[in-house]
Amino acid sequence: MQSIDKDDIKPREWISDPKEFEELDAALGNLCKHVAQKLCRKYGIEWRWVIQPDPVGGIITVYASKLSMSYGFNLLTKVVQEDANLDCITRAGGEILERFGLPRGKFKPEYMARLVYGLDMSPKPDMLDKSSGLLHKHRDQELTKAMQDGTALLETKDETHEDGSVTRHVALGVKGAEE
Repeated sequence: MQSIDKDDIKPREWISDPKEFEELDAALGNLCKHVAQKLCRKYGIEWRWVIQPDPVGGIITVYASKLSMSYGFNLLTKVVQEDANLDCITRAGGEILERFGLPRGKFKPEYMARLVYGLDMSPKPDMLDKSSGLLHKHRDQELTKAMQDGTALLETKDETHEDGSVTRHVALGVKGAEE
């Protein structure tokens, strides 16, 4: 078995210029074009689908850039090539939308109001398959990081009642959030 030196592996690069697309292997470039067309026909161009091929790793990553360029769906290039109807692409696009709490379907402006936004004001998908313990841990980590870098602040106020009991009010302030 031949070993691969890590210096021989090229990092995945974004194809942002049509001329770069022409330099891509013709078969892979054509496949990416068909993937984008399939997603746009099924779900609409408004999601701003981004198809990122990785010829070295043999993976195609699909993003709905209207939602996020941090969370996508990876598919093996071979699987996509062998799927004549590109049903795996339809499923991937729908999965991305569902992870953000949206229905599988064409874009509607009101969908943007349904999104759950993180402390950094970007939409956050549910990546944890409904495990509430992991979801809480993930949110706690996000809040801790935001408090450490100063973008979030917890404020507390204790209210003492006539009977001697105390109610603690806690408010979360997020820098950049609308008042």
